[in-house]
This record gives sequence, structure tokens and C-alpha cells, in this order.
Amino acid sequence: MLHYQLSIPLLIMCPLAIQLFVDETARRAPMTKQSLLSILFKPIRERYNSIRYAATIIFTKPSLRGIYLVSFLYEFGMSGFNSVLLYYLKDGLNLNESKFSETLMIVKIGSVFSQMLIVPVINALTGEKAMLSMGLLASVTYAFFYSMAWATWLPYISVSLGLAYGFVKPSICAIISRASSSNDQGRAQGFLGAVDSMAGLISPIIMIPLTQWFLSDNAPFDCKGFSLVCSALSMMFALFVAMPLKPETTWNHDLKVVLLT
Repeated sequence: MLHYQLSIPLLIMCPLAIQLFVDETARRAPMTKQSLLSILFKPIRERYNSIRYAATIIFTKPSLRGIYLVSFLYEFGMSGFNSVLLYYLKDGLNLNESKFSETLMIVKIGSVFSQMLIVPVINALTGEKAMLSMGLLASVTYAFFYSMAWATWLPYISVSLGLAYGFVKPSICAIISRASSSNDQGRAQGFLGAVDSMAGLISPIIMIPLTQWFLSDNAPFDCKGFSLVCSALSMMFALFVAMPLKPETTWNHDLKVVLLT
């Protein structure tokens, strides 16, 4: 329970730090008399116009349509995978929370290491599209390894793939950034966050009952990791969509800028 208690003051410090140390760059518009109804509906109208404008930009470019579909399928699979992994390891392989924490820590450390040191090198040698394909392939293999694990030592082997599946998100952000103009960067990246949030909301609703079903005695066939197989298939479809994509370049933008922002 201590980590939950520590997370609350840390979350409170985020808006305080923004208020104290981040300067406001936009000038406030002069105050005008407005009705209460217009004040309430103005943010909703502005948000709707912004989303409609971003959607218009996205659907007019085939590369952006494809990369957003890749991001949705990947996030759908990975979010579902992460939401049921502990439950599967505990009931399917009899791994306790400490073992799960060890594997998760290794994966996160490997992902941070790869994004700091390996991603810039791989990007300079192969480009974003090849790096995206490598990351998606590693993610699919990572999920399949867990779903077919028959011994408690196999998850420790699969965590080594965490070095490669950390390539996916930087590559997606870089491809979107290259295909968008300088004025549309915020809208394009914000739409990406909306797509990922939608996938992260839908996936656990489907994957958690599916996991419970296949771990119970009423499963239609013997495959305890079937929900993880479904997550891997979703990421495999993302790989199939990503392979024929031809990234567009609207303006000169480097991946290092995306990683640092």
C-alpha cells in the first residue's frame, strides 16, 4: 500500500510544477460578456472543431490512416496483454507477484535502455519503418512466448525482447511527425493519444473475461494463454498493416526531436 500512498503526492506535484515552472506562451483574449450557456458549450465546440480538423488531415493522407490503424491494433494488443498478464502468470504458471514484478522491471529497464541508446542508432541505419517492423515483430514474439509458456523460466527468456518492442512508439510518433506539417504537429500527436486511449479502454473489457473463461474449467479447449494469443494476433495484424506503408515527409524532422519531447 505504500506505493499507492506515494503516488498521490507525486501526482499532485505535477500540476503544481507546471504552474510554477512552465511559462504561458499564449496571450489571453480580452474578456467579453458571454452567456452561461455559451461559456459551457464553448470548450465542447472548440474540441469538436479541433478533432474534426485533425480527422480531415488524417483521412486525406494514406500513410497517416495506416499508421493510426497500426497504433490502434498495437495498443489494443499490448494493453490487453498487460491487463491480464499477472492473472495468467498467477493461475496458469503459479508465479507470485514478486516474480511478476521482477520480469516487469527487467522489461521496463530494457525498454528505457533501448530508447535511450539503441533507437537512435537503429533509426540512423534503417529508418523508422524498418524499426517499427522490428518492434512489432518483437512484440508479437514476446506475447506468443508468454501465451505458450509451459515452465516458469520461459517468461525470463521472453523479457529480453523488451529491448526491441520499445521501438514501436518512437517509430509511430516519428512517422506521424514527418507526415504532418509544423502547424499540425500537436493535433496529429493528440489524435494519436486519443486513438491509443480508445484502444486501451476497449481491450481490457474484452481480454479480462476471455482470460477468466480460458483459465476456468469451462474453457472450450485447453489453452490457458488464449487471450495472450489474441493480443499477439492483434499486434501481428498491426505488423501486416505497417509493412506496405510508405512514410511521407512533409517537413524535415528528426527522430531525436520526437524522443526528447
